[in-house]
Amino acid sequence: MKILNDIKGYLKESWLELKKVNWLSINETIKITSDVIIFTTIFLVFFALIEIIFISLILVK
Repeated sequence: MKILNDIKGYLKESWLELKKVNWLSINETIKITSDVIIFTTIFLVFFALIEIIFISLILVK
């Protein structure tokens, strides 16, 4: 039964640590998520354009 007590203690301590975390508000989460989506989209377009340029250069030869 020692293993069960160890697991119970671990879960209890983990739960107490999670209560100490300063979680983001919903507005902060939405803002950061939208920033990541915008940043990713910009890089997607950038690399797609570079790929199109390189492909067109290769096909010209």
